[in-house]
Amino acid sequence: MARIVTIDDDEDVLFQLRFVLTRAGHEVFPLLRTDRIAHEVRRVSPDLVITDIVMPGVMGGGVYQLLRREIGPQLPIIVSSGTKLRIKGSEKDALLAYCPKPVDYEELLKLIEDLLRKRYETVGPLDSDLDDFCEEN
Repeated sequence: MARIVTIDDDEDVLFQLRFVLTRAGHEVFPLLRTDRIAHEVRRVSPDLVITDIVMPGVMGGGVYQLLRREIGPQLPIIVSSGTKLRIKGSEKDALLAYCPKPVDYEELLKLIEDLLRKRYETVGPLDSDLDDFCEEN
């Protein structure tokens, strides 16, 4: 399935996410600290990131901006929060979604599936047939 980085300052939330997502077949990489987000996301190379929005240090909006700047627009991001905060300009980002807390895990799994499908449609598959891109001299 997918490689998913989860970012939250609540260890219980990270544990619950890991439990549910692992049971659904995903590989989960929980991240409690926000000071090494870009480094850890590059190291893991996830298919998707789930982040809280209200955290000490870097807020979720800052996490979103950092990931878009450092990783790029092709990484699906789910912002999960118990607040009504939204990221400015988020309506223009097809690979950004919101999941309210407390999390309905069935809805979260559907949201993950939808975002991964959108990513695939947006980025497209890697073409392993190089004949279309090469010609003989």
